[in-house]
Amino acid sequence: MVVNGTQTTFPKDELAMVNVPAPIEAASVARPEAVSGDYTLEITSGLPGGCAQFDGSSVERDGNRFLVEVTNLVPDPSEPIACTAIYGYHDEKITLGSDLTPGEAYTVTVNGNLAVSFTALDEAGLVMVEKESPVESVDVDGGNTLTVVSRLPMGSSCSRFNGYEIDRKFLDRIEIKMTHMEVTEDSVPCTRDLPVVVTEIPLGDNFEAGRTYTVFVNEESTTFTPRWIG
Repeated sequence: MVVNGTQTTFPKDELAMVNVPAPIEAASVARPEAVSGDYTLEITSGLPGGCAQFDGSSVERDGNRFLVEVTNLVPDPSEPIACTAIYGYHDEKITLGSDLTPGEAYTVTVNGNLAVSFTALDEAGLVMVEKESPVESVDVDGGNTLTVVSRLPMGSSCSRFNGYEIDRKFLDRIEIKMTHMEVTEDSVPCTRDLPVVVTEIPLGDNFEAGRTYTVFVNEESTTFTPRWIG
């Protein structure tokens, strides 16, 4: 087989492979152009080592939550085989379907670890575009949960919370994009309440003990050293 341009050979008929959860590096939800269209989850998962192979993915829905599993095949730990240390990536698209309630928030959890939030397209008739939200503060607690305080800059009548996307491709940093939807028409009257949105984001447990990590949320950032490692 070829992984990242490196040839790795082993006797597949004799090698015992086991199924393991794949490390998830990034996930985002692509919205359809129309309210009735399908939503698509785009995932980048890791292939840790030259012997790792992408195995597959599955999705279950529980109300407004989607539970996604992505797995790899790796040699059984008891197998005496040497594998290259090159870390590869696999891109996967998973259809979440179209049966979503307009304007409601949904959460996608991948491998019980990484979560992505998004809001279904609204049928209100307003033409809205996605924008990065102004973030006032970010903080990580002892349970590896990030709390983000953001605002809806055009008031509750003209802007709506949209969700967030997480990117964990980097060794010691986590990048999160927090967004909202806002109207594009100048003629639409907007309220001046500028609502505060408090969002709790589970960062998971795939961390190295003793390492300091930096979390970037739009223009704000914070650092933390995980107290709890899974």
